[in-house]
Amino acid sequence: MATETSPKRTLYEIMQKNMPAILSEWTNALWNAPQSRIPEILTETQFRQELEKLIKAMVDALRYEQYEDIHQEEFAPVVALLHEMSEAYARYGFRAGEIARHIAILRDIMQQYLQREYGDVSDAFGRQLLQMNKLMDQLSAVVFESFIERHERTIAEQHRMLMTLSTPVIRLWDEIVLLPLVGVIDSQRAQQIIEKLLEAIVRYEARVAILDVTGVPVIDTWVAQHIMKTVTAAHMLGAEVLITGFSPEAAQTLVKLDVDFGNIITRGTLQAGVATAFQLIGRQISVS
Repeated sequence: MATETSPKRTLYEIMQKNMPAILSEWTNALWNAPQSRIPEILTETQFRQELEKLIKAMVDALRYEQYEDIHQEEFAPVVALLHEMSEAYARYGFRAGEIARHIAILRDIMQQYLQREYGDVSDAFGRQLLQMNKLMDQLSAVVFESFIERHERTIAEQHRMLMTLSTPVIRLWDEIVLLPLVGVIDSQRAQQIIEKLLEAIVRYEARVAILDVTGVPVIDTWVAQHIMKTVTAAHMLGAEVLITGFSPEAAQTLVKLDVDFGNIITRGTLQAGVATAFQLIGRQISVS
């Protein structure tokens, strides 16, 4: 085995000394990769500038010879740039793997520079390679974490939108509002039902609110309790609540559970409920 005859450069020193060459190789490899979509969103100059900011931040962080944990303060600019890059690319429909490829290509390039520096000094090369791989693995993890966070935010936003769409309050007539419920009612949605109905009662000065539960698959004690809370809150604002759409199965279940709807106006169908609502405000309509 050959022995070291002179001190070899560290990963930081190699990157610092060869930064322009590494940057060119990195840019060219990614820009000219088969089926690369980067030219669709950036010019080559813009892309090179983007990578240059990232590699300079990495060199600044590596001067402290810290490779074990990129959550240290020195790596904060690197992590911030990776998050920013991942966020921007994700908006254009890039997948996490496409951004992680940036790190994979840089890893390959840096391995070649380490090999040139250390040659057949296997022990020293192995130590530097291990440190470099630890660093690159953590940078790749940052990319995937960024995509996961964005994905979770997107899901949460879509959930909020679906909640809004599945809890629409409709103004049927002067002084009458309708809230048709569809889907499972959980604790978050139950609170939203109360809030949206009360807001509509105030906004439209409604005297009657129709709560249609035809589209609710399960009405158990928990759901019934929240319906009662909604009715009570509406009464405090001076509105009468009609509940329509109880299925025969739901009615039997509520009776067995001893849930008392005796003080609440209920109708079997929405059509019958609308007719009753008009009667309550002093108007008559015919139901065929």
